[in-house]
Amino acid sequence: SSLQVRWPTTRRGPRLSTATSLHPPGMGERVAGDLTAACDDLLEARRIAMRNSNAQIAAYALSNFAEVAVDAGDFATAWDAFGRSSSEKEAMADAFGISWGWRAWARGRRLAGDAAQALVLATRAFELRQASFDPNERTLLLVELGACLIASGQIDEGLARLAQAEPFIDMFDLKATKAALLVQRAIAAGTAEAADARQLVDRYGVEPFSDRFWEL
Repeated sequence: SSLQVRWPTTRRGPRLSTATSLHPPGMGERVAGDLTAACDDLLEARRIAMRNSNAQIAAYALSNFAEVAVDAGDFATAWDAFGRSSSEKEAMADAFGISWGWRAWARGRRLAGDAAQALVLATRAFELRQASFDPNERTLLLVELGACLIASGQIDEGLARLAQAEPFIDMFDLKATKAALLVQRAIAAGTAEAADARQLVDRYGVEPFSDRFWEL
């Protein structure tokens, strides 16, 4: 499938605060499955940021849009958007943003069946920010790295990364990340474990993800 993309221009328009305020609904719409609305909000956020010469918000909006394109199965658009966003973040030396984008890109490559490239991206993302003290960032990096290792057939190494993440996930009650970890353990264990993992995902209250169980 292919998204209908209307790329932003740089004419004058709304204030920068409008761009910032469009990010939460855009990503919320993504989780809820309304990908068209999510694309519209995130690209509008990028358009406004570009008009106001804010490179960071523009790059983040484009990276988030790329994640929506992955969800829509429009991988060509996603890879283009991830690449452009990464280049923009590298120009700003934004290590957090670069790593966040690489991790999301790794997930996209993994879901597209390109385990080798996914592992390269996940490894780069983790190595860039492995000293982070942010539990959300650190656990997301570890879980995606674990998922990519598992997808590459390195089951033991992948499970070890998931085990590294789990104490922080439980300590800070990171429900969505816990759900993703449980899914990856189920994949590593084989289909016999899938039903139990699905019940755990539902128990942890990650309702928007339940219908897209294997996409975590």
